Amino acid sequence: MNTREIIVVVQLRFDANHREEFLRTLFDIVERSRIAPECLSYELFSRADDENTLVLFQMWNTREAFERNWLYTDLPIINTNSHLFAAPIESWELCRLSL
Repeated sequence: MNTREIIVVVQLRFDANHREEFLRTLFDIVERSRIAPECLSYELFSRADDENTLVLFQMWNTREAFERNWLYTDLPIINTNSHLFAAPIESWELCRLSL
């Protein structure tokens, strides 16, 4: 079992006509996820060059905590609103580099 801290970035591009609806959904997800016991950080950004592309930046104590939250809570809510997407979800896991 991997207990190392995990950092995940998720990019969501949505149809500009549904911006407010999509933002409300993501605000709810971010607020709920931030209070999860093993959440270290959960932030929502918009890309500077495209306000219709949003980025979720997540830091969790463990991969298991991330997977529990993402797979069973966040992703089903996001997928319910997939008709608002302009492109498929993209995501990356990041590894912290020691300096």
